[in-house]
Amino acid sequence: MKKIISILKYIGVFILVILIFNIGLFLTCNFNSNKIEKKVIESYNILRQEDSSYRVSRIFNVWNNNYTDAVIINESYSVDNKHPFLSYMKVRKNYKKGLTQHELPESTGEGISVNYNYETGEEIYEYDYDSIGELYDFINGNIHYSVNYGRYWHGYLILFRPLLLICNISEIRAILHISFVLLLLLFVFLVYKRFNISIALIYGLSIITCGYLTASYSLESSSVFLIMIISSIIYIKRIDKMKNFNIFIFIVGCITNYFDYLTVPLITLGVLSSLYMLKLLEEKKDWKYCLKELIIGSLLWLIGYAGTWIFKWIQYDLTINDVNNMLKIGFVQSFYRMERVNDIVGDSSIIYRTIDLIGVASFYSLIITFIIMIINKFKMFSNSINKNAIPFLLIALYPVVWYIVLANHTLIHYYFTYRHTIIFTLGICLFTYEQLFNSSKR
Repeated sequence: MKKIISILKYIGVFILVILIFNIGLFLTCNFNSNKIEKKVIESYNILRQEDSSYRVSRIFNVWNNNYTDAVIINESYSVDNKHPFLSYMKVRKNYKKGLTQHELPESTGEGISVNYNYETGEEIYEYDYDSIGELYDFINGNIHYSVNYGRYWHGYLILFRPLLLICNISEIRAILHISFVLLLLLFVFLVYKRFNISIALIYGLSIITCGYLTASYSLESSSVFLIMIISSIIYIKRIDKMKNFNIFIFIVGCITNYFDYLTVPLITLGVLSSLYMLKLLEEKKDWKYCLKELIIGSLLWLIGYAGTWIFKWIQYDLTINDVNNMLKIGFVQSFYRMERVNDIVGDSSIIYRTIDLIGVASFYSLIITFIIMIINKFKMFSNSINKNAIPFLLIALYPVVWYIVLANHTLIHYYFTYRHTIIFTLGICLFTYEQLFNSSKR
């Protein structure tokens, strides 16, 4: 009976969350796109100057890809406020009432581009394209083909569409960057107050070294990092009052899928799970109990994440009458991202790429561990194997599993999927800390 009640509780929470998701997007799509046209044009001019790749840092040679940011600006501008539900279900790009004459359905593989050939006066649609040029062609009324992108929720529109009323992309990046810095400082301070300076530094340095601050310059990647840091702050603030962590991480899984563009979703699971493990160890729970709780929490996060995605496909098919079978498209696209070979990258080795990504994270892990050892004056309190550290080792392996399972996605998008190594670095450093200093000696 208790299991049935528990299942019904999760179903009720899921229905409520989905309802809130729909209301949020409905309200976001209720103002006319003409109100953001000025900032859309300003954003295009900025993106055109930066080109497809935007250099975030010259010192560290860090680049962000503007490809998807241009698509997000395009989608925000393509909303038809007269039909808000249809707009956020399809999330089209290149759509403008009176201009659009045709709609291209979702297809297997990478996104479709529609570009205008100024020499022939023809519209060309193809794969692997210039999304900034497409945005320019659309703004200037030269594109009559819209593209359906209903496979994702695109919840980030709740954040970016209202911001485009008053900000261009550079100003949005500035707001995001300041927010990222302040939120990280608050989080590290809260971890320090709850645990100690060593653990606070492990979290702060792990997050920084694996691309947290550079993600604030990317509209595509920023949403999932905001979810990660805000949910972690909420948890650490309520760590002793929260009665049901599993419900919380289930909701975070739902929210992650709602906002994220399939960038590095596991970071919302990894960081929260590690905090939960620290709390359980503080309560003197043994490693078997911690491992069981970690597995249960991870499965609930996955159910929330995958369930939210699949529900969007089902909701689309039940409410939108067009040629798309979104449920079928969703699964086909998912399997495409699990392939080992892609025409764009060739016959690449996913094992090689994974070793490459984890290798860099291992280097950071060594540096962070050395810093923690200096702080503790090289005093090793533990003289035996500490099995309580095992859950952190499992957390560290999460990105490795992700890289291998979603091989095609990893190979094509390694320029941002490397940020999943936040989890690896964090897990390895916490594992090492527990081995060296033993949780009972904190």
